[in-house]
Amino acid sequence: MKATKHLMTICAAGMMVVALAACQKKDDMSTKGPAETAGAQIDATAAKAEADVKAAAANADAKMSQAAADTSAKMDQVGAEASAKMNAAADAVGKKVERAGEKMQESAK
Repeated sequence: MKATKHLMTICAAGMMVVALAACQKKDDMSTKGPAETAGAQIDATAAKAEADVKAAAANADAKMSQAAADTSAKMDQVGAEASAKMNAAADAVGKKVERAGEKMQESAK
């Protein structure tokens, strides 16, 4: 009976060791499950999308800066042309006023 009790104790201890070994998490999982694979693909897609958005934003910023510079240069050119035309118009008006003044002086004589 004593031998049977020892044998039962040894078998029970062996079963516990086997049960604990079976429940232990493996550190070197060589295969990923479908959820892990999908998660990795989602992470990769999100990282690529983030990089694409940043590149598009940088490109848009560069184009907006160039457009602003072009617009500013064009406005300066239009302003200079308008100023030149205003000066020419003022000169023409001044000459006409001067001629009118001369005619008035001649009439007064």
